[in-house]
Amino acid sequence: MGSIVLAFILPAIIILHYIITIFPSVFIMMMIIGLVLAIFYALIISNSKINRENIRNGLFNILKRIVIYTPILIVLMTFIYESYNFLNLLGVSINLSSDISTARSHLITAPWASIYPGLALAIYLLGFLLLHFGLREGLDKNLR
Repeated sequence: MGSIVLAFILPAIIILHYIITIFPSVFIMMMIIGLVLAIFYALIISNSKINRENIRNGLFNILKRIVIYTPILIVLMTFIYESYNFLNLLGVSINLSSDISTARSHLITAPWASIYPGLALAIYLLGFLLLHFGLREGLDKNLR
């Protein structure tokens, strides 16, 4: 699945970058993130095994994989969104990454202005990563 993700997601992120630099809008950013998520979920569903005899069990396995991979997708999309806001490409001024970007000029006089938003963003992303690893360990029988 790793090579397929690179083949589909990396070009989508590059196209996202070019579209956002041409049309800086949060609405367009969310539409493109939705398209990237649709590709991810299609890959997750296509890699699941469904038996024709037991369709209910196959659908449960697909739902289980979607639940396992949703937190890591939230982390990826949040990272992409916050990185574009850090570079001030979207023009949104109320979020953690724009606070970090604005506080860069005051690192000597007020370091807490960038430390606390950065720490909050890191805890947010780390929480979803830990949720993903916990769900994967608990629900994925291939790891046991």
